[in-house]
Amino acid sequence: MAGGRGRHRYGDSTRTGVGVDYRGAPVVDPTANVIALNEAGLSSLTSKLEAIERRQDDLRTQESVHIREIMALRAAHGLESRQQEAARIDAIRAVDVAAVRTQAEVSTQSAAALATALAATAEAMRVSRAQDNASLLAAISQAVDPLRTAVEDLRRAQYEQVGKTTQVADTRERGAGWGMWIGIGVAALGLLVGVAGAAVAIIVAAT
Repeated sequence: MAGGRGRHRYGDSTRTGVGVDYRGAPVVDPTANVIALNEAGLSSLTSKLEAIERRQDDLRTQESVHIREIMALRAAHGLESRQQEAARIDAIRAVDVAAVRTQAEVSTQSAAALATALAATAEAMRVSRAQDNASLLAAISQAVDPLRTAVEDLRRAQYEQVGKTTQVADTRERGAGWGMWIGIGVAALGLLVGVAGAAVAIIVAAT
């Protein structure tokens, strides 16, 4: 009976209620625990994924900032390089302009000095030529004046000789010979005076 009752107790499949284990303790359904563990795992994974995504966002932001800084540095360096190059070219141009200005000033001074020297030389030559011409004219005058005086004396003597009509024949003959020589002398002196006058005219025209 007892065995029969026991078999009826454990073998009866029609009984309902909370299941028990071999100790008779109620069996706990693991579904809620499994769900909680899954939710905790999913929450942790989601948190890690969000942290990774935030880290990626931070890295992208830092990279963008770094790229902008590099671009700004390159732009500043390019601007500084261009300014330095422009300053170098301006300095070279300033040196060239100064050299050209100095050369122009030297050329102007040289031209002025040359013009002054030429003017002084021309003035000295003019003064020297004038002095030489004056000396030559004085010498010619000194040489011609006695000739002019001699010509005047010869003419006076000729006039006196011709006026003596009361002399004897031999005196006439000697007077005629003397008059011939006086005429030749007068002609020679006139020629010398003409040559001297021509020389003086040429000198005056050249001056």
